[in-house]
Amino acid sequence: MSSHFVLMLRLAAWTCLPLHAQTKATHQEKPSPPAAPLYEIRFQVGEPVRGANASPVIFLPFQCTSGGTLFVEMAGANNDYASRLLTSFSIAGEAHVLHFEQLTGLYDVANVSHYVTDAGVIFLVEAATEDKQGKMIAISPSGERHELARNVAEHHFYVLSFDREGRYQRKVEMDDDTLRVHQIGMFPSGMFLAYGFDRITHAPRLAMLNHDGTTLKYLQVPDVDVSESALHTRDASGKGPADVLSLIQLAPERDSIIVVQSNSTYPLLEVSEAGTIRAIRPKLAGGEMVDMLIPSDEGLYASVGLGVERGPTSVHEAIYQINPHDGSVVARFEMSKDEAAGQVACVHDKNFLSFEHGEGKARWRCRLNPEGQVRNPSGGVSTHDGVNA
Repeated sequence: MSSHFVLMLRLAAWTCLPLHAQTKATHQEKPSPPAAPLYEIRFQVGEPVRGANASPVIFLPFQCTSGGTLFVEMAGANNDYASRLLTSFSIAGEAHVLHFEQLTGLYDVANVSHYVTDAGVIFLVEAATEDKQGKMIAISPSGERHELARNVAEHHFYVLSFDREGRYQRKVEMDDDTLRVHQIGMFPSGMFLAYGFDRITHAPRLAMLNHDGTTLKYLQVPDVDVSESALHTRDASGKGPADVLSLIQLAPERDSIIVVQSNSTYPLLEVSEAGTIRAIRPKLAGGEMVDMLIPSDEGLYASVGLGVERGPTSVHEAIYQINPHDGSVVARFEMSKDEAAGQVACVHDKNFLSFEHGEGKARWRCRLNPEGQVRNPSGGVSTHDGVNA
């Protein structure tokens, strides 16, 4: 029998951290943090919510709808990393598992990525339209040759659409075989944004696709004053093709999609439905980097850390609310003891929702204090209303 998991959907109370509690650092190691109000996120356990049987292994980042429905990707049976399951959890306590068994006419389906919208979820998959069994030769790192049985039919990329209850709706074949896609996003109009690389040149590409999967155009990324970019080619000299794609997140932001290069000083790229790109440069302190954006129904929230070059022992991790217009930090939220910013799944109705699993229970956790007000470090009581795009 499959193991159970606990879903802890938690609403966070925001409490001001005393100024003297903030960690001091030398100017050489870490400059002073941005001059923005600092709050502490505390969680409280709520009533249990029924979930579903699944593996305790989960994959980040979380995705949410603007209505607070949380989508969690987990390993399949026996913690199989290859066969992932996506489950949605609504605020009303309903859970739906999205199964590919509903599909007809596709074989050897490999799940590449997914993207959540208010209408449902889309999956990027690689699959074949026939079951043609044959043999293939695989070569191990040691040079040994192994004969494997598999579906040798021609495979293509498809976008599969499901509604919020997990019902399969339609599939769209991507017609551009020169582009190997790793991430897919969808605008409210139904057009797609694809991130991947050119099969011939291996150059990272960002492309706009029509509703039917045909390529509309490749996007030109604006030059910015930073050295690294997942969307430009480079070698040791800073030129030529890139051999490794950087970790990218596609995050919805109203009618646009924001491209996030994790653990990098590269700006956030806001892509509109018209294909225009606007760079958002978060005004972070030295050494701080955006790890990922946290879905929100209002405002731009980012999980921020010191970056990989500071080493695995770094303990600095926080959530910043960022003004999408000028990149300034509006507010900072630090986790209480034994909590991590990566546990926050989304921000809904000015509350933080968080996910935990284990022991077959699911709970809502925490809420704002009754007045919805917090006390900031400068003194006085203020309401945290956020900044709208």
